[in-house]
Amino acid sequence: LTIEPPRCAWHPDRETYIVCTRCDTPICPDCMTPAAVGFQCPNCVAAGQQAVRSTNASAAVASPDTRPLVSWTLIGVCVAIYGAQFLLGVDDIAASFGMQPVAIAFGGEYYRLLTSVFLHGSLLHLLFNMYVLYVLGPTMERILGHSRFALLFLVSGLGGAVASYALSAPTTLSVGASGAIFGVMGA
Repeated sequence: LTIEPPRCAWHPDRETYIVCTRCDTPICPDCMTPAAVGFQCPNCVAAGQQAVRSTNASAAVASPDTRPLVSWTLIGVCVAIYGAQFLLGVDDIAASFGMQPVAIAFGGEYYRLLTSVFLHGSLLHLLFNMYVLYVLGPTMERILGHSRFALLFLVSGLGGAVASYALSAPTTLSVGASGAIFGVMGA
């Protein structure tokens, strides 16, 4: 009995002992494409590229999850609150809701740790913070997802307020999203 050597499926005149790692079809060196493990035949390579194309095409369709809804919402909330501050008096609102250690320690006004994150002392202060949130927020939100990004912003803002509480003089009044913004920048 003589055994015929395997021949390339695309070049029957060439003898080969290399097979496609996906479909076990004999392939010659001219037909093989290096893969992560072994070599693939032209059919399997084409099928793989088709699968990649269909996956990329479906990923290209924008879904609501890719829009930076939390970033836009936070910017909108901060701008709206500053608008209210402007109408009602920036200093009056800051005195009532800004982070002030004495009001928290002796007045039990713990809400000031959170409300101070959304207040701003001037238009320039607001613009700088919102510009950074506009530039970095959408990218971080896409990486982390909506809820984790919102949690990052709130925890960073609270962390900044707690640091201000611990390190400031008791009567110091502080406002701003800077702690939250630094948390987003750090992440």
